[in-house]
Amino acid sequence: MVTADTTASTKPIPVKQIYVLLVASLVLMVSNGLTFAGMTVFDSSILDELGMSVSQLKFRETILYTLAAILAPLAGYLVDRIGVKPLMVFGLVVLSACLFFYSKISSLSDLYIIYIGVGAALKGCGLMVCVILVSRWFGPWRGRALGFLVSGSSLGNALLPQLNSELLGEFGWRTALTLLALMPLALLPLVAMLPKTTATSSTTANDSVDTTTEGDVSASYWEALSSMRFWLLGIIAFTTFFSLMGSTTNFVLHMQRDLGLPLERADDSLTILFIVAIITKLIGGVIADRVGPKPVLVGCLVTMLAGALTLTQMSTTLVWYGITLFGLGWGALYTMIQLLPSKMFGLASLGKIFGTLVVFETTAGAIGPYVMGLGYDRTGNYQLSFIIVSVLLAIALLCAFLIKPRAHVKA
Repeated sequence: MVTADTTASTKPIPVKQIYVLLVASLVLMVSNGLTFAGMTVFDSSILDELGMSVSQLKFRETILYTLAAILAPLAGYLVDRIGVKPLMVFGLVVLSACLFFYSKISSLSDLYIIYIGVGAALKGCGLMVCVILVSRWFGPWRGRALGFLVSGSSLGNALLPQLNSELLGEFGWRTALTLLALMPLALLPLVAMLPKTTATSSTTANDSVDTTTEGDVSASYWEALSSMRFWLLGIIAFTTFFSLMGSTTNFVLHMQRDLGLPLERADDSLTILFIVAIITKLIGGVIADRVGPKPVLVGCLVTMLAGALTLTQMSTTLVWYGITLFGLGWGALYTMIQLLPSKMFGLASLGKIFGTLVVFETTAGAIGPYVMGLGYDRTGNYQLSFIIVSVLLAIALLCAFLIKPRAHVKA
């Protein structure tokens, strides 16, 4: 089992590292919050106005994540070659444009075209680029840093549904989207001030940047792909992202249409899920730095599975327990999935390795929302969809038990 470096430096974290972490967290909070849970608040209004089925609407996520899967290896290559700053600027500008034109759609084809652009934007300002940026600036504290980073995603997904619900009630969904288009642009000055690091060198001008890995040897891209650990991690990423994306993009509709709750109660489901996820993301990173990521990974999957099984009961009382367990499990699990690639394979080829792993995640993100929406269209409720999620999480748990992390030499 991998064990963390328990002799992590007690020196204060340099200001540059703090700035990198804060900016990356803000970018992830906005990009994930605007393209993930935040958008689901508008679903009922769009369904009513444009007259489409749930599965047709949810096919937008299929388009988004299919394109993200196709572009992930290219984005990983570009990160290794040119660094993260140009990609972040590109992503934020494109995301802003997509949100603006989203407010103008009048047909299903318009919606699908917009989400092609959103998929491209997320390769520049989404999870992969932010994780690689933070991984390169943090060594012994990497678990905690990544826990803080992905908490930004949960914070965005917790707060933006509430904000969007207020904007929807005040202005309608079209004007709300126009206003939201300003948020990515507001981050451009902060991204422009990010300090530079060398994308491919094993040394940097700032000696606080971590360049080591377990055993002081980074795996090459092809060595990583030939490892069973890579494929087990890929399966875990696929099954858990299917479960998360499928469930959370349908939670509001589930609460409204299956359980008969009003929107102001239904969007509480996302707030609760992502608030509790923040707690375990932060705690999970600290624990992983001390005992290694595998025990945290297994514990999170057990908790998330318990939540999914509770959701299959279709109860207005139990649903809140199910969502809480689901969020508690997902929180630190999300951190571990981002932490494990650098722990297992090092930093030298992390862009390409992570880019390939992201294909598993984005493919699952492409399939999950549509399959769960289709389950609703075919059966009239989401029970079958939550059963499928439970089966997939059980498979992920089995893979987690089978992972044998690299023997620790130096973190």
